[in-house]
Amino acid sequence: MLSRYFLITAMVLVGLSVSRIHAQSPSLLTSQDWLIDPKPFKARVEVRPDKQELELNNGLLRRIIKLGPNAATVALDQLVTGESLLRGVKPEARITLNGREFDIGGLKGQPNYAFLRPEWIDTLRADPAAFQYIGHEIGEIQERIAWKRLRHHAPDVQWPPSGVALRLDFAWPEADGMDKLPSNAGRRRIWSDSFGTLDPAWTLRASPRDPRISFMNEGKPGEIYALSSTYCFADRDLDPDTALIEVVIDPGTDKDTSWGPGFGLIFPERIVQLNLRLGDRGVHGHFELRDNGSEQLARVPALAEADGGLDLSKTYRLRVRLDAGAMIWEVADAKLDPPQFIKLFELPQETSPPIQLRVGKTDRNGGASDETPANPIWNRSRIVEVQVMGRFDPVAARSGTDASSHNIRVSVHYELYDGIPCYAKWITVHNGSEQTLRIDRFSSEQLAVVERVSEVDDLKEGLIPPHIHVETDMAFGGMMAAGANRRSYRWLPDPDFHSQVNYQKLTPCLLDVGPDLGPAQDVLPGDTFESFRT
Repeated sequence: MLSRYFLITAMVLVGLSVSRIHAQSPSLLTSQDWLIDPKPFKARVEVRPDKQELELNNGLLRRIIKLGPNAATVALDQLVTGESLLRGVKPEARITLNGREFDIGGLKGQPNYAFLRPEWIDTLRADPAAFQYIGHEIGEIQERIAWKRLRHHAPDVQWPPSGVALRLDFAWPEADGMDKLPSNAGRRRIWSDSFGTLDPAWTLRASPRDPRISFMNEGKPGEIYALSSTYCFADRDLDPDTALIEVVIDPGTDKDTSWGPGFGLIFPERIVQLNLRLGDRGVHGHFELRDNGSEQLARVPALAEADGGLDLSKTYRLRVRLDAGAMIWEVADAKLDPPQFIKLFELPQETSPPIQLRVGKTDRNGGASDETPANPIWNRSRIVEVQVMGRFDPVAARSGTDASSHNIRVSVHYELYDGIPCYAKWITVHNGSEQTLRIDRFSSEQLAVVERVSEVDDLKEGLIPPHIHVETDMAFGGMMAAGANRRSYRWLPDPDFHSQVNYQKLTPCLLDVGPDLGPAQDVLPGDTFESFRT
């Protein structure tokens, strides 16, 4: 059956698994066998204005794309069995332009990536740093190449294949890539402190274990001198309009783990603390986020030494953005100008703003308690600078950018075929600016799929990917699909899936489609780049 379509395009073929059953009405389940008679299964696109949704459906496979406040896939269902394949919302694509990575569409704010509840969907928000949905077009599948038929064993094969085509169009981000912007871009500075003197607005707290423990070592404010596993920090009240905080930390000689230097936000009922785990050497993550007792760890290879630990010779620029209902925690090498922030964590934001900022060394929960290590040592670290900013103003942020860059458009293309649980997907990028555009990398599909197997320890059975078969027309260097397509897609761990069973969070349940290298292709003004098809 697949031979009818193999020459059409490379495909994503949804398998007939029953590992997870989504609650469906009986009418969605079919007793007809599409391999015997595919004729009843006609592809269509249904527009639902009341729900701001598009539905691609051929009776075998259904993909639902929500169109507001940005476009994102919110369901992928295998209708033969009623299996729901999707457990989380991701961007429609991802692309790196001139060294800057952008999401194409997508929605933020899903509280748990183990599953996607219908009641969560209307609460999801748009990321202003992503390309924004501006429209779509529904049409017929077009012939890609002129097919000169030399074999006649299947005279009834249609070319182009029967089905339906959909194109989603996306415009330049409202926020122009906020994770790539300096903290002061488009924001009012509420206050800042470089610790030339000690501002009386700070409240200092130091462990009583030793009188030499201090937040002002040898007369230098912000320099922390403390024993390992002891607290020493400073608190300061925050303005209710605070929306971004940046803290520059020099780790000095501090090799603590959970008592490493960092900063935290104090809410009425909650403390969220990010710190450097400088004592870890290739074991756990090296950035630690504590949220009322829960823990998340993250690695950043670009900021690590050869053994995997954080590099004590670097100065770290940590920041948190309180934007669009989320707390987004990021890090950059403080010596780079402009800074290149890397996302570490994302948490839901409290309905009420934080009331205080805490900088320095705290206990595991962001508070004031000590432990007694076997061999306590003295450590020095320094809080170099703190900046507190207000809400983001996209108009002000854009004032210093090249306005012609806003003429860049990204389109996401779908084809859904009649009579087979299969769709194709690819992206195009139109350069309407006056400058040459470099496309460094792209992912034309990212799917957070229900994991097929969950394993707590080292992954063996857990390496089996979900029930989706992927082929692309970038296939090369192999006699079978599994080998020939190995450079065009991969199954990855999902960094947003914090409640997975695997302790190291390495379950391969995120499908990422794109080349291993490149394309690193220049697109001239007025030209269009087209990716390979999947």
